[in-house]
Amino acid sequence: MQLSDKGEVIVNRKQETNVPGVFAAGDVTGGVMRISAAIGEGVVAALGAYNYIKKPYWRT
Repeated sequence: MQLSDKGEVIVNRKQETNVPGVFAAGDVTGGVMRISAAIGEGVVAALGAYNYIKKPYWRT
């Protein structure tokens, strides 16, 4: 998994890491550490993970 110089997990706007099917949210991704931001990112990551596992393996 790709990390920043500060050791934070690097994600895109969908909370996806550079490893297919691995999502990250909250304090491990850096930035301002606020509970509301972590909750929102968690929701995005959960929906992304759900959509990832629902996608048939032949449509990668």
